[in-house]
Amino acid sequence: MFDCGLRVGENLALRWSRVDFKHRMISIDTIRIYNSEVKVNDIGLKDMMLDTPKTTKSIRKIPLADRAYNALLDLFKQTHPNEIIKLNRSDIDLNDFIFIKPTGKFHGYPLAITSAQVAMPRICDCAGIPRLNVHGCRHTYGVRLREAGVDINDIQDLMGHVDSETTKLYAEITPKIKEDAVKKLNTFLN
Repeated sequence: MFDCGLRVGENLALRWSRVDFKHRMISIDTIRIYNSEVKVNDIGLKDMMLDTPKTTKSIRKIPLADRAYNALLDLFKQTHPNEIIKLNRSDIDLNDFIFIKPTGKFHGYPLAITSAQVAMPRICDCAGIPRLNVHGCRHTYGVRLREAGVDINDIQDLMGHVDSETTKLYAEITPKIKEDAVKKLNTFLN
C-alpha cells in the first residue's frame, strides 16, 4: 500500500494473477465496489463486487519499488508455502486475492474494506510510522514521489489520475521540496 499509491478499492481487488514478479510490475484493472459490501449472504459474508476502474487512466501497470516487490514476495511465500513461485503470471490462480483474512471463521476470504481501515493504525504502529488512514497511504505516496524529484506528469500516470490538478492535491509541495528547489537554483546560478 505504501509504495504503490493505490486506491483502497484497487488494493483490495489485487490478485496474484496481476503481479508480474519477473518484470516487477502490478496491473491495475479491477476495483472493489464499496456500496455493494452491505448485503450479507446466508453464511454471514458480505457480498463482494468487482468492477473496472472509473476511468481509463486508472487502468495501468505500476513498476514495483524494491520494498513493495520484497513485501509481495514475502507475503506470497507466507500464504503459499507449498508453491514454487513461477515468474509467469499465467501460473497463478486467477481468483487468488492478495489481501485476505489471515485467521478466523473466514480465513482466506478477501479482506473487507472496513477490516483494512480498522487494521491500519495497528499496521502503522508495528511499522513504527505515524498513524495514517488507508487513503493517507495514497497521499504519502504522491508526496514521496514529488520529494524524490519525480515529474508531476509521471506521478499523475502512476496514480491513475485524469487531471493533473488532482495529482497536485496528492503530491503537495512540502518544505523539503521547496528547499531542494532553492538548492537547484543556487547550483544553477553559481
